[in-house]
Amino acid sequence: MLTSTHRLVYVVNPAAGQGKFLNAARAAAEENHADFLHMTEGVGECAEFIASACLTDPHTHFVVYGGDGTAGEAVDGIMRVGAGESARLTVIPCGSGNDFHRGIAEIKLPEGEDSIALDLLRVNGRYALNVANVGFDCSVVAATESLRRKRFMNNGLSYICGVATELVKKETFHADFHFSGIVSPDGGAPYEETVSGEFLLCAIGNLPFYGGGFKAVTAATPTDGKMDVILARGMSRARFISLVGDYRKGTHVNPETWTPYPKFAPYIEYRRCDRVSFSGIERVCLDGEIVPATGVRAEIVPSAIRYVPMK
Repeated sequence: MLTSTHRLVYVVNPAAGQGKFLNAARAAAEENHADFLHMTEGVGECAEFIASACLTDPHTHFVVYGGDGTAGEAVDGIMRVGAGESARLTVIPCGSGNDFHRGIAEIKLPEGEDSIALDLLRVNGRYALNVANVGFDCSVVAATESLRRKRFMNNGLSYICGVATELVKKETFHADFHFSGIVSPDGGAPYEETVSGEFLLCAIGNLPFYGGGFKAVTAATPTDGKMDVILARGMSRARFISLVGDYRKGTHVNPETWTPYPKFAPYIEYRRCDRVSFSGIERVCLDGEIVPATGVRAEIVPSAIRYVPMK
């Protein structure tokens, strides 16, 4: 039984999980005496509905059934009307990746509190909950969606085929990454830095997982007031294949020192910072949704939203 002093609104993405969660969502909404149950109607509509609902009553607890994209839309809707402190959010994972759920499961509710204050990413003016990524990973998401639609593949097979497709191309991009507010494990003063070169991918993480279980942004945590950025430089296909298993497990970067392990050191840059900006791209993937972009201006928004984990 979910208890809340806020108005309780259930928001359900009927496409998530191929509709398998619809009956469970309706039953939960009825059991918990929800004030309203809303079915989303397409990409972007979740954010629009939640923003409108917050304007009606900013003290609303949204229980969202969906994947990472739906969760990302939910926070964007809450934040665009300034309801980050007053509203509450719970996400029931029923998408294809559920990477936000993987990461948030490691965050404990503070004793005596009814919610967790989570940081958010703000990328080109839009809010994201989990990860923003460009380059190889973004292309894999696009290829996966295309294969799923055209070939009617399941999520796992389409992602594997998407990786294989993009690995054949192995396109890189040139960029100058400008970092601000970089911190180091030794507690020294924050500093700025520019890192330039040819890169295979960049992931900007509020939480560590993306791509259906890749713990790529190893040390990211959504309660430290910083974002973690990983850059992967261009490498041969053979080297990529030899390293990708450790990259998936999160054993490519030391989570205590935030430095790549020796075999990754020639290819990986890892920074914990306040802001990063760069150009030279065509699109960015925000919580699994691809958005056209010629560049990225990303910053962390500390303690931006209140999250209520399911008990």
